Amino acid sequence: MTMTKFYTFYLIVFVNFFHAQSFEPFHFDLPERLISNGKYSKIEFFDSREDTLSFGKVYSSHYKRKVPLLPSVNFGSQLNWLVHYALDSSRANGVMLFVLRKMQFVELGGEIPAYGYCPVRAEIFEKKNTGYYSLAKLDTFLIAEVSYDKLPVTESLLKQSKTIISNFVLTTLLRSSQSINSLSFELLNKLDSIEKSTLPLYQTQKLKSGVYLNYASFKNQTPDFSLVKTKNKFGEINRLYIKTKKGKRYKLYTKDVYSFVINDTAYVSNEYGSYPLLKKDHDFYFIGKGRTMPNAESIALSQALGWNLSGAIGSMFGSESAKLNAIAKYNVKIDHCDGSMIWYSKVK
Repeated sequence: MTMTKFYTFYLIVFVNFFHAQSFEPFHFDLPERLISNGKYSKIEFFDSREDTLSFGKVYSSHYKRKVPLLPSVNFGSQLNWLVHYALDSSRANGVMLFVLRKMQFVELGGEIPAYGYCPVRAEIFEKKNTGYYSLAKLDTFLIAEVSYDKLPVTESLLKQSKTIISNFVLTTLLRSSQSINSLSFELLNKLDSIEKSTLPLYQTQKLKSGVYLNYASFKNQTPDFSLVKTKNKFGEINRLYIKTKKGKRYKLYTKDVYSFVINDTAYVSNEYGSYPLLKKDHDFYFIGKGRTMPNAESIALSQALGWNLSGAIGSMFGSESAKLNAIAKYNVKIDHCDGSMIWYSKVK
């Protein structure tokens, strides 16, 4: 049986199986063109996500409700099929490793979702003997909204995610690693720690005083403004008085900045207030306010989105958030890569 027939047969068998199960399948489309002179013929797969059971919950047109999104066939096998069908006979025999670090589908806005989000974070390594060398990184955030996609949210998110991951893999087939740093397989599960070791925010013993407009400034410990004083309202800091490099003084609201440091205490902000940061086990935590929502969606949304979003994503999330219930307090952790603020549990 040829690989093409086997692939088709496997999908037919799976579809029949799928209809007896309560989940939505995720599978890549076969590539439409051949790649010449590819440097690799095999791709290994490692799922380093905290929750590896599914890719979140999505609306199923078959079941008319939300169900888990699962690979139709083992994700690693699908990647190998993708590579196999993309390469012609001129390919070399190199081996790549695909590390999936984040992929979470979230759909909101009623029984049939009106909004959808999916962060995707992955890295591909070149395998040489027993070492792994970085080849390419993918860190993106996908959005779906019925009003402008003209597609059902689930269909749009699936199409976007399959396309961006496929393109990520296929374009990497022609690359050779330029990295001189080799990682063992054991260290691939510690990529977060390795990345934190290069960030001043996580390495310094004393954070620099000042105001940080965004996470990029905060993680590099390069304040955008000097902080002259603060003003409190109802026992919380809500205004900042700053001084520019030219000596001019201005007033800012805490909701307009990412973070600030004063009297050796760091704070982060969102639209509901500013909160002192606590560093524990090489991560930053705080207790912050946010809109309440059903618990399952709360956790999924926090893993996918975080706070302090801007632009189209922020306005969409704000519109949806405004429909939710009262404000509550959550335990929150900062994502070291992009600064999103992930709340894990409600404070009782």
